[in-house]
Amino acid sequence: MTPRRIGMAGLLGGLLLLASCAETPPPEPEAPPPVSQPQPQPLPVPPRQSQPVPLPPQSSAPTLHCDQLLARQDGRDIRPVGGTLTVARRAFSLVYTGGLSGPALHVSAFPTLAEMLDKAGRSELWGSADEILIHDPDDLPLRDGAGLVEEPEQLDLYLEGMGEGYGAFFRVMTALDGEPAALLSAPRAGMGFAPENGRQVQKVRGLGGVAVEKTRFRQLYLTYFGTVRRAGPGNKGNFGSRALIRLAWGSCRLAFR
Repeated sequence: MTPRRIGMAGLLGGLLLLASCAETPPPEPEAPPPVSQPQPQPLPVPPRQSQPVPLPPQSSAPTLHCDQLLARQDGRDIRPVGGTLTVARRAFSLVYTGGLSGPALHVSAFPTLAEMLDKAGRSELWGSADEILIHDPDDLPLRDGAGLVEEPEQLDLYLEGMGEGYGAFFRVMTALDGEPAALLSAPRAGMGFAPENGRQVQKVRGLGGVAVEKTRFRQLYLTYFGTVRRAGPGNKGNFGSRALIRLAWGSCRLAFR
């Protein structure tokens, strides 16, 4: 090939190379890598407790003072154990051994009165003689709503209901050393006690109008009372059912098996 033809061939190859480069589009620029968003972190899991969570403290049961009451069933005496008299679910008797006159009982499914008396810390207190319930002699009525009247305003209202002069008389009487200043407000059953061999015995064939055999109580609370003395305005001897009476008390639990 002559030099002229070589030159023409080289020129033609260069033009073809330029044309191919012009037809091929330039590569697109690479997209920047996506920005990673921060992932939410899981909440920390509290460590598993190895010990159970303690329950809030419960109120303590009242201390029972059951030293002058026992039960009698099937010809044998049943004495309290830890303040509890345990009897079979059939007729029984309650025997008051305190030796005081006018024994009476307040019977409830709740220990409210026993708790109040235990907290008050007095072995005797005053009450009204007109709170003795009328009931069948061998049936013990169940009552709630008993308590102690201690606030001056409540005492005045309570005593005014008993009659004229009782408020002033009570304030003078309780100003003496050793006289309890609280009044018991509790309906009491006392019509079934009868003397027997130097003791006072209450036969129990029913509770709240239901035969003992048909009751479903697991336990009841008995607060018993004996009369220390009667008193009234001016110490006039006989004040009928309106008399104030000074009461010695005790408390028991009656359980059925």
